[in-house]
Amino acid sequence: MFFNVSNHPIFTEKSTWSKEQREIAEIIGGELVDIPFPTVTPDMPNSQIAMIAHEVARDLKGMSKNTLSAAMVAGEYATTIQIIAELQKVGIPCYFGQSERIAEEREENGQVVVVHKFVFRNFRKAPAIQLVEEE
Repeated sequence: MFFNVSNHPIFTEKSTWSKEQREIAEIIGGELVDIPFPTVTPDMPNSQIAMIAHEVARDLKGMSKNTLSAAMVAGEYATTIQIIAELQKVGIPCYFGQSERIAEEREENGQVVVVHKFVFRNFRKAPAIQLVEEE
């Protein structure tokens, strides 16, 4: 299973996942599964984020049924790092989407408008993360 842990679901009308991105994700991990990124607020203590990350890893490990699994994790930075570290502990490798940013300039009503498009190019495997205990 390839878990998409983000707030950018694969299976919606407004999905930004290209056909190529879906195909590569399936090659990496198999069946595609959307997992909403956990809700995290600025006032949450690190201990709560660590607990959330542990629960996400436990749940995904249970869902993977000991089959080939992988995950793309994208969301609030501190939580993303925690989730990746926890997934790696249970043997689920993680990936980042790699996109090319393309800027288009055009004139609209006498104003220059810049539009940025992000075009998926590949997935990059996340490096091993070892969390350091806080003092």
